[in-house]
Amino acid sequence: MNVRTFGRTAALGACMIALAAAGACGKKDNDNHNAATTTTNRAVNTTTTNTSTTSTASADDANIRAKATQNLEKKGITGVTVTVNNGELTASGTVPSAKWTDAMQALNEAGAKRVDNSKLVKGS
Repeated sequence: MNVRTFGRTAALGACMIALAAAGACGKKDNDNHNAATTTTNRAVNTTTTNTSTTSTASADDANIRAKATQNLEKKGITGVTVTVNNGELTASGTVPSAKWTDAMQALNEAGAKRVDNSKLVKGS
């Protein structure tokens, strides 16, 4: 092998190594891009899911509030304010001692996940 052929062979080998390395870098960059795209798609899907869940929760909250208010009215209980957030009912106001049990039953039958009566006062 003469020096000229050896030089060409070495140059060709160096070019092939450089191309292979560049190809590997490109693949890694594409993998990173694909991973970022997948993550972005997941985030978009999560946001969409949360938006529909929020509107459903609001409708459920309104239904629970209406049911609790109806239940209290049927039992002749007034002066109670009902708020519902994410299925959790909070009652505030004053309830006559004689109607306390009826009020608790009316609130618990509204379909809430949890009933907070800590702001409800037992009156005379």
